[in-house]
Amino acid sequence: MVIRVGHVETVTPSGELFWIRANGCEPRELFGSALGHTIVPASDPGQLAG
Repeated sequence: MVIRVGHVETVTPSGELFWIRANGCEPRELFGSALGHTIVPASDPGQLAG
């Protein structure tokens, strides 16, 4: 299940937490493995289709 797709704005030095930039009505939001999320980088949003 995809929770959010967006551009990374800021990453902690450990790389475990990062902020996704606000986009439209979606606010800036904190995500990361330290919060129990699985992160999948995608250079093309089409990679998430499935």
